[in-house]
Amino acid sequence: MIIKLKKSKLLESGEFEREDIICTIDTSLYAHLKFEEKFSNLNTNLNTYASRFLNSELTEDYILCNFLSIMKVIYCFINTDKIECFSDFIKLFNIADGESLSQNINSIKTAFDNIKSTVVPEKK
Repeated sequence: MIIKLKKSKLLESGEFEREDIICTIDTSLYAHLKFEEKFSNLNTNLNTYASRFLNSELTEDYILCNFLSIMKVIYCFINTDKIECFSDFIKLFNIADGESLSQNINSIKTAFDNIKSTVVPEKK
């Protein structure tokens, strides 16, 4: 799966300069390796960490309360050479640029649904 994220930069004129970042969603073991490399301080694995969110109903309040944790999961499944680290990924969600923020949130929701359907079996 491919998603498009927007990177925005505020110019002196007050306008935003935007750049598209094309990302692939990779549900291979690479996501698990990335989680271990980037978030080893959490003392858990990606499956355990992600299951908290992937098995929950993602209401707006739930997302707001768990935003950074949910973004850590999504980050591990996103591949692009334009996002070097988790901090760069989080910077894409610039609340000052509502247009880019809205598109990025919609792209993340799409990615999340894809990851959920691929990684976590449905509850019976």
